[in-house]
Amino acid sequence: MSEREWLPDLDSCLTGVNVWVSRLDQCRDESLLRQYASLLSASESERRRRFLFEGDRHTYLVSHALVRSVIGQIAGEEPSRLTFSEGRNGKPLLHHALSRLGRIEFNLSHTDGLAILCTATNRVVGVDVEHVHRPAPLEVAQRYFSSLEVEELMQLPPEDRPTRFWSLWTLKEAYIKATGHGLSAELSQFSFSLSRPGALDFRISMEGFAECSRWWFAQWAATPMHLATICLEQPEAGLPEVRFWEVVPLRSARDVVVNFLTCGGDSAPSLPTTTLKPAPFDPATPHPLLLGPPLPKIASRP
Repeated sequence: MSEREWLPDLDSCLTGVNVWVSRLDQCRDESLLRQYASLLSASESERRRRFLFEGDRHTYLVSHALVRSVIGQIAGEEPSRLTFSEGRNGKPLLHHALSRLGRIEFNLSHTDGLAILCTATNRVVGVDVEHVHRPAPLEVAQRYFSSLEVEELMQLPPEDRPTRFWSLWTLKEAYIKATGHGLSAELSQFSFSLSRPGALDFRISMEGFAECSRWWFAQWAATPMHLATICLEQPEAGLPEVRFWEVVPLRSARDVVVNFLTCGGDSAPSLPTTTLKPAPFDPATPHPLLLGPPLPKIASRP
């Protein structure tokens, strides 16, 4: 199978939004890893070599092979010939990023055990995934989150705070990656509230409703150990069409169904409301991407 033939249903990948999830432990075949290495540019290969730990080198290799193999097929280009640059605040951009249907937008996130790529046409996107089986740095929220987010976080029982922290963190990261603000963003200048049942409330201190309503968010448990969020520009009418794939780059891509997660609570802050997921937040609820035990409560940092 050639590098251009491994994705099924290519036409569907050229429209809407596609989310590509790769489990790093499924990408261990030596011949496959050699193929991945052959896709990297000289600068990418050098950066990979500079990682001290083999696990980090593996994560970098698979995640960048994911980007090159998927986008290469969408763009109709050899993956190894794609060229990238950095836009505002370091956001990666694709040179000559045109498919036959328009400009290709993408964003990548990776963490221990998982890489996620989000692609779209003519619509900016952001994605963040976090490994949540680690202590939640609640002091980060108290220092950098908005006053509303900190207040709602600290009103929760202590055992619920870590899960809420990771929900807020991935929402914030996905948003600043979509906008291209990156680490230059003031995280306290925009707020997410997950306290109103069945809805996500979003406010930007200096912008108002028009900017808030521009964005659509979705959050899901990508595995029992990972929480992920995508952020993308709203279509002019209706809800965005999003497809999810489980991928071994250059080998297989399986279309899957994802149940989005929401948080609910007793309070209902008066904030501009954006579209969110049609199911109540319950980390114990299984869906096709939960292939192990349910997501447990997350321990907070002592």
